[in-house]
Formats: sequence, structure tokens, C-alpha cells
Amino acid sequence: MSDTMEPPRQPHLLDRTVQSLRAVIADELVPGAQLPAEAALAERFGVSRPTIREALRVLAGTGVVRMQRGRRAVVLEPSAEAMSVPLSMLVRTDPRHVMELTEVQDALYMLVATLAAQNGRRHLSRLADAEVHLTHMEQAQDRRSFDTANTRFHRTLAECTDNQTLVFLLEAIDITLTETSHSGFESQLAPGQGRKPPGSVEVHRAILEAVHSESPQQAARAMRSHAQHMRKGVRDRVRALLQRGTRPGPPMDGRDGPGAVPGDAGTR
Repeated sequence: MSDTMEPPRQPHLLDRTVQSLRAVIADELVPGAQLPAEAALAERFGVSRPTIREALRVLAGTGVVRMQRGRRAVVLEPSAEAMSVPLSMLVRTDPRHVMELTEVQDALYMLVATLAAQNGRRHLSRLADAEVHLTHMEQAQDRRSFDTANTRFHRTLAECTDNQTLVFLLEAIDITLTETSHSGFESQLAPGQGRKPPGSVEVHRAILEAVHSESPQQAARAMRSHAQHMRKGVRDRVRALLQRGTRPGPPMDGRDGPGAVPGDAGTR
């Protein structure tokens, strides 16, 4: 039967083909390498070329490969941006997923604080950079400037862990939460998003001082205080959204309505 007349493919067949292609990419190829031709892959896995093509589209959608008309698919370098795609899709469906993701972020931050404190003396230049970012947080006149400096502060601490996987995961989460914030959804969860959180500089300074002193336990405690401070009130806002049956979405022209929470309009 020709490719154009192929009957509908069963979902499990496509899933198995995607898995098989992932294994080939992980075990046999490197970023920048071309995959074998569709015909060769179809023969290898015992499926049709349209099934291979559809599986490649799935991988392209998640940032694993790049497809170009008339050319073989190319393996892409792993990126935090690609990892953030499914996370972004998840958090936009339900306010609870935003809180779940921030809980994961906070747990990873605790690990960062512990490992960074253990490695403090090996990364004095990075700790100096973190001090600069902290100063920028203190000088920030608006929330977006604060958030930029805050992201750089935490990334710099993560780099002090000597754990690139940890850096990668945190970057993917940060990209997701930043996109959510820019979509307007986060303003529904935390009032006053146009302003930097009061007392935030102090909790970050306590983290940096603990890392400088090479005290993992103190650093972890400081990071726990950071989580409690920075997420204060957000859980109550999530509960309020769920009670209203509200789904993610930007505020509606500064008015209350579906996708908006009273008192939040115009805070961004």
C-alpha cells in the first residue's frame, strides 16, 4: 500500500516509534548529526514512512530534532527552552500546576543552597557576581527589573553547585514561570506584581551570607525562609481561583470577569 493510502495509525504504534527514535538519537547520534533517511528508519523499525514522519514531527515539537523539507532531520542540542515547552503547556491548564512547579523550584533551590555552601571557596568569583545581582535587586524600581536580577542571582548560585543538570532543570522551570508571568496569569495569583516583594532583598542576602560562610545547614534554612517569604499568600490566591472555577488567562482590560481576580487588575 502506498504512503498516501496508509490506514490510520494506532496511537501505541506512533508512541513506540517515537520511543525507538529517541533511543537511536540518545545511543547513536550527537547534536548536529543527521538521522538516517525516512525509508531506512521505516525498514529498521518495521513501520511505514508516514509513521516515521509523524514520529519525527513529535520529536521536532519537543525540540529534539529539526525538520526541513527535502532534508533529513537533524539532532538538536538539548536545551532548557525545549524542556520548558511541556511544562508551559501544563501550567496553563490549571492554577494548581503553577504552585506545584514553584514547589519543585523551591526544593531544587534548597539543594542549590546546600551544594553551593559546600563549594563556596571554589567559586569566589561567582559569589562576587551573585553580590552584584543582589545589589541590582536592591536598586530595582519595578518588578520586572527585580525579577531579572533575581533570576541571575539564583542561576549564579546554581552554577556554584558544579551540577549542570541542576542548572539545566532550574533554567527550564524559570523559563516556564517567566512565560506564565508575562501571559498575565501570575498577576492573578500574586497581587502587587508591579512592585518588588518587600523584604525580599534581606532573605536573599541571608542566603548569600550562609553560602559565603560555607554552612550548608544555614544556607538551607535561609533558602527555606526565602521560599516561605516569596510564596506568601500565593496558595490562598490559588484556592480563590479554584473556588471561582477560573482557568488561566490574562486579566480582561482591567475589569473583573472570567480569568481575572478582584483587586488584581492593573497591577502589572
